[in-house]
Amino acid sequence: MNVEISDLIYLTFLFIFFSINLRILKALNLESKFKRMKTWEIRAAYFILALFFAHEISDLLLYIADLFRFL
Repeated sequence: MNVEISDLIYLTFLFIFFSINLRILKALNLESKFKRMKTWEIRAAYFILALFFAHEISDLLLYIADLFRFL
């Protein structure tokens, strides 16, 4: 697969899955289980976890797309 196309596919998947993961993490409502003054740290953790999971899923889908290239 061309490098520019694979980068474009990766970034597209990254943005899509980041928004999905962030909505899922916010829907869990973990903020109610922590202290009130720690909302900044919880939101930063949401952002980092959503970015991490989006990266892993995007990388996996790009790997699967490379596997099907040879078929």
